[in-house]
Amino acid sequence: MANSKDVIVYIHGITPAAQPKVHQQDYDAFEALLRAELSARDKPYPEHRIDIEWGFEAPGISTNDRMLAPTERALLDKVEDIIGRHSDPTLNPLRLAHHAIRKNFMLGVADMFYYASEDGKAEVRQNVLNTLLDRLPPLAQGESYAWTIVAHSSGAAVMHDLLFIVFGGGSKSFLTGAAEQKLQSLQEYARQGKVFIRCFITLGAPITPLIFRSGKMMGKIYNSGRLDGKLDLDGIGIRVEPNGRRSRWLNFWDKDDVIGFPVAFLYHNPDNLVEDFYLDIGDVFPLVHLAYWSTRQVAAVIAERY
Repeated sequence: MANSKDVIVYIHGITPAAQPKVHQQDYDAFEALLRAELSARDKPYPEHRIDIEWGFEAPGISTNDRMLAPTERALLDKVEDIIGRHSDPTLNPLRLAHHAIRKNFMLGVADMFYYASEDGKAEVRQNVLNTLLDRLPPLAQGESYAWTIVAHSSGAAVMHDLLFIVFGGGSKSFLTGAAEQKLQSLQEYARQGKVFIRCFITLGAPITPLIFRSGKMMGKIYNSGRLDGKLDLDGIGIRVEPNGRRSRWLNFWDKDDVIGFPVAFLYHNPDNLVEDFYLDIGDVFPLVHLAYWSTRQVAAVIAERY
């Protein structure tokens, strides 16, 4: 796109591993697939890449969300110790499954509980926005941003919320000093049409159940009488611009991924800017929840619509 800084942003979601590591391997795998599919269609891959990490003790994270994974692990260890000291002679073949469910709940699903809390939401948003604002390449005179966002799991909810802050004027009270000033500049760019969401890609996203975090959004659904799409896309920068450029929101989900949901039915979507893509990429959770990163079909759909 002429006179644009093409930027691709990668953000992970829940981190169910006991010892989380940076997600560069997942991001690299997805990039390789997407590069190949774009190249096959003579389309360029974005020039600038930003990797975002949150929720564990990753290098460079100073916000309190770095304590999330170690605290989950410590609590799980204590719970398992207490459970192990209580015997139950009942022959229950589901007990091994219960152990796996409890582990995934404590190490993974608890990430979403944290983000849904006021303190956790503020810390994660501050971390993610700081990373984004610090790593965005500066704009020269006459340039604009074209963003591609690849957001997995609860990272999709984080980016959805941050897009509303950039484009819809949502609260930024969790930022101070230089970060707040940078965000204000970015919001002004958005008002001037200098920030364009080329493609918002969500993988195994729990955005639909997280509607219940907001009484206002829940009220829109309730008062509509029917689930015929009442939420606003323009507020998160998904739009058809006056020059005809169309944003795309491509949402991928699998019915065996208990965290991934369809989303298109929630939004007023007359221009078909939001599309749900059902996949069959696995049968076992949480493996299926992680499989999007290495599925060529996902990259092919994106490249076709890019």
